[in-house]
Amino acid sequence: MSEGLNNFTKFTTYSGKPLKILVVDDDESIRSMLVELLKSLKCIVYSAGNGKKALEIYQNQRNFFDLVILDFQMPVMNGKIAFEKIRKINPTQKILMISGAENDRDLKKIIIKDHVHFLSKPFQIDDIVEELNVLLDNQLPCSDQS
Repeated sequence: MSEGLNNFTKFTTYSGKPLKILVVDDDESIRSMLVELLKSLKCIVYSAGNGKKALEIYQNQRNFFDLVILDFQMPVMNGKIAFEKIRKINPTQKILMISGAENDRDLKKIIIKDHVHFLSKPFQIDDIVEELNVLLDNQLPCSDQS
């Protein structure tokens, strides 16, 4: 097990409950990898292949997710529109944007203006685990860090 993954296992519960994460990516291999990783860490994971489906899940589970991992470039409804709609429902929702188009002007605006965390594709498991630790550590004051 990688050092990053080993460290993340300390932060998989909040108030004794599993973390709930929504993974949104049109690339089946990336989505599956993220879902499997998060499930192995005892998280409750929902997934969608586009922003429209993600928004349907999000609306049905209002105030449910500790984190949304959101691809920026997708068919049907892209990450920019999905991001805006999710933040309209919950302005404090933690979101990790992922994309291979790190130079996209709209993506840069969201990252800077909305203080969204970003991870460039392709990434390694250690990269995603490190981002999860940063994002979720701030939310987990009750986590066991021993």
